[in-house]
Amino acid sequence: MESDMAADNNDGKKIQLNRKMRLWNKYKNPIIGAVSVIVIVIAAVVVLRACSVGKPDGSGKPDNKNNNSTTMSASADKTEIQTTAGSTQETTASVNDNTTQTTAAMASKGSVVKITDPADEEEYSTNDLYADTVLFGDMIIEGIQDYGYLGTGNIVSDNNLTTDKAHNYISDVKDRTPSKIFLLVGLNDLNYGTRSGTDVAERIENLVAALKENIPSAKIYVVSLLPVTESFEAKSSVKIKQSDINDANKKLAEDATTMGAVFVDIADSFKDGSGYLNTKYSTGGYNLNHNYYPFFLNKLAGAAK
Repeated sequence: MESDMAADNNDGKKIQLNRKMRLWNKYKNPIIGAVSVIVIVIAAVVVLRACSVGKPDGSGKPDNKNNNSTTMSASADKTEIQTTAGSTQETTASVNDNTTQTTAAMASKGSVVKITDPADEEEYSTNDLYADTVLFGDMIIEGIQDYGYLGTGNIVSDNNLTTDKAHNYISDVKDRTPSKIFLLVGLNDLNYGTRSGTDVAERIENLVAALKENIPSAKIYVVSLLPVTESFEAKSSVKIKQSDINDANKKLAEDATTMGAVFVDIADSFKDGSGYLNTKYSTGGYNLNHNYYPFFLNKLAGAAK
């Protein structure tokens, strides 16, 4: 009987096992399919997450916040640079304005430099001092270039220059951007025979005013009219009088302060005992021989130190 019960139990277990096998066989494919789907879904999620690492929300679109931050930072940098540059420009402009005003104020101060040493032959030693200088005038100034002491960058001249014509050359002077201007003109004016020394001096002063207006930062040196020889004055074709030259120089010296220029009175250095141009300095009676230009240029440069 016990053996029968054992057999029944075994049969029952076999029946249950067979049921499970049938159930498994019945639902095996759907279960495997479902598990496969779940695995695929999980795998897909993992892949998507892996792909999305480093990307912000927005399906791969750039992170606007980060870009805005960068843009703002770059914009801020630009703003700072622009502000700094603006500040620098304003400061520089302010400094330049102040410098210009100071330079103009310095250039407006008038004085007289009197040179009485007798002219002599000497070595030209002041070329470097004319680097930022323009010499503006008539045949005396033109001789500086003709004899090769200075070039066109430093010279604005016309043999027949008068105070009237000189106004047409101001732009040429300005183009050279000088910090110093030496002006020598007036002898041709006196040769009209209708202008006194005082008249010519006033015309020179008007020319100085025009130069200062157009080139306010430049310091202006008015060079005295040089004397003429007695024999030159005596020519019938010549209207120039030494007395008129003296009058012009006298007024320019008196008006130097109000004119706002340095009057360099070098006329006496070239005079003989009678007050005329010493004949050894000139073959033409009104100009300078080339070997005395070094003295002339060295003295002018010394007056500007």
